Amino acid sequence: MRRRTLLTATAAAGPAALLIGLDDALADTPPPSGVGPLDARLAAARGLYDKGAHSRLLAVLPDLIADGHSAAASRHDLDQARLSSVYSLATAVLNKLGSYDRARITADRARTWAQVSGSPLATAAAARELSIVLRHQDRNADAQRIMTSAAADLEATGLRTDASAAAYAQMLCTLAYTAARGGQRAEAPRKYWERQGHDAQGF
Repeated sequence: MRRRTLLTATAAAGPAALLIGLDDALADTPPPSGVGPLDARLAAARGLYDKGAHSRLLAVLPDLIADGHSAAASRHDLDQARLSSVYSLATAVLNKLGSYDRARITADRARTWAQVSGSPLATAAAARELSIVLRHQDRNADAQRIMTSAAADLEATGLRTDASAAAYAQMLCTLAYTAARGGQRAEAPRKYWERQGHDAQGF
């Protein structure tokens, strides 16, 4: 309770102060918060990200990390995928803030927990966030390689749900932008159309 009160009180100081709380949580996972259901809080945190409420999101991330790890101790695939999602969300906001060293840590953890969970969606999200970090670190070739592999793996699932189809489309957009930043503007669209069985010449 004292940690949550402190983070709330420092929210007005801006992201810099709140990043210290996140650093602490990354260095030594806090004990469970006992605040409430993780799914609902993770959805609310995504809403904060969508609204650009970065300081408020940073304030709740340490407790989400703590509770995500507590849940993942069950070794259930779904709980492990949720923890990956927490770290992917942390990576997304750190990318927005330009904190790429921290984002690399959270991206690696997101990818590790996604692979442990076996969730194609969590794996796709983690790969996308990691590729964005790598792109900002001028490692476009690595970013493209990771995204291309992850997109192929997701496509291999058959894209049978709206969520998987949306994730795949988002990955292709990110891959196209990454390829463009790396000086290969036509590569990602060409790979997409070739996968779909179309003639790539006209794209």
